[in-house]
Amino acid sequence: MITIKLKDILPGMILAKDVKDRSGRILLIAGNRLSENHAKIFRSWGITEVCTESEVSPIVPERKIIDTESDEYKKAEKELRGLFRYTDMNNPVVKEMFQLSLERKMLKLSSS
Repeated sequence: MITIKLKDILPGMILAKDVKDRSGRILLIAGNRLSENHAKIFRSWGITEVCTESEVSPIVPERKIIDTESDEYKKAEKELRGLFRYTDMNNPVVKEMFQLSLERKMLKLSSS
């Protein structure tokens, strides 16, 4: 069993321990195979790491590389910072929501 950060979760990994929110409510029980969607849900609940079975080889998804130096990225980030201006950007949940929003905005821009 290994503990890994959410950013390092790969689809196909198997949970070794139940994932619980801050109040102890179970979000996902041990033994489930993780998907990319699970990581997004965990982030929204403020979960920062999970325990997985170490001998499982993950399924590596195809991921689009986002150029963080592009004008398009900087414009999207500036626009979202305006929307998030009244939030506490030091809060890990808010930070994660901002990152997810930025990724989604970039995906929408690249597909249009």
